[in-house]
Amino acid sequence: MIFNTTKTGVPVLTKEQIEQEAIRFLEGIDRKMLANVGSVPIEKIIEGDLGLDIDYKLLDKDHNILGMTAFNNGYTEVINRTTGEREKIGVTKGTIIIDEHLVEDTSLAGRLRFTFAHEAGHWLLHRHLFEKDENQGVLLREDVEATPIKCLNRNVELIFQFAACNAWDDNDWLEWQADYMAGALLLPIIPFKAAFLGCLRKLDLRQDYLFVDHQRCNMVNYREVLSSLAQTFEVSRRTVEVRLRKLKLITGVGL
Repeated sequence: MIFNTTKTGVPVLTKEQIEQEAIRFLEGIDRKMLANVGSVPIEKIIEGDLGLDIDYKLLDKDHNILGMTAFNNGYTEVINRTTGEREKIGVTKGTIIIDEHLVEDTSLAGRLRFTFAHEAGHWLLHRHLFEKDENQGVLLREDVEATPIKCLNRNVELIFQFAACNAWDDNDWLEWQADYMAGALLLPIIPFKAAFLGCLRKLDLRQDYLFVDHQRCNMVNYREVLSSLAQTFEVSRRTVEVRLRKLKLITGVGL
C-alpha cells in the first residue's frame, strides 16, 4: 500500500485506510481469519508471518516503556536485572523487545497482546521511516543505535483527547497509527462486528448499536458486552471499549 506522507515522511492515514491495511494483511495470511470469531494469534503472526524476533528485557525501572522495535542492526539500552543499571545490548533488525513485567504479571495478558500488536503496527506502517542501508553499517556495532521506536506506557487516546490535532508531533501520529492498527489486527472489523451483534442478540436487543448511559440496566448490558468481547478476543476490556467507540458501535451520554 502506498501512503501519502508529510514533509517529514510520516504517513498520512485515515482510520479507514488503516482498517483496509489490516484486512489486506490478515487476508494475506489466512482468509479464514476474517471469518472466524476469536483470538487472533498475534505472537505467531509476528514471528511466523512477519519474520520478526521477539525478546523480553527490563526496558525501564518504572515500566514506562512497554515495548520497542528495532528497524536496523545496532544497539539499544535496557536495564540490567542484577545491577539495576542501564546497559547496551546488541539487537538485529526486526527485533521486538517487550518489557518483562508484561509477561511476569498474568493480569496484564491483554496489555501484552496489545503491545505485540502495537509493535507489529509500527513494523507494517512505519519501518520505511527508519530502515537504513545495511551496507552502510557493521552488524551490531556498539556505537550505532538500532533506531528503535520506544513505546511508552500511556493512554494515547486520553492524551490526544485533550490536544488539538495540529498540536500533535510526528511521534504522536506514529503512536496513534500504531494503536489504531493494533485494534484493527486484534479485533478485525468483520468478526468483531459479528461478535458484537451476537452479544446484543443474547441481551434481546434488536438494534445494531448499544446505548450507554448511567441507568443501571444499560450499564449492566455494557459491562456484559465488554467482558464477553474481551474474553472472546483475549484482549483487555479497555481495548474493546476503545474499538467500540472508534467504530461507533456504542452511543449515549458523553460518547
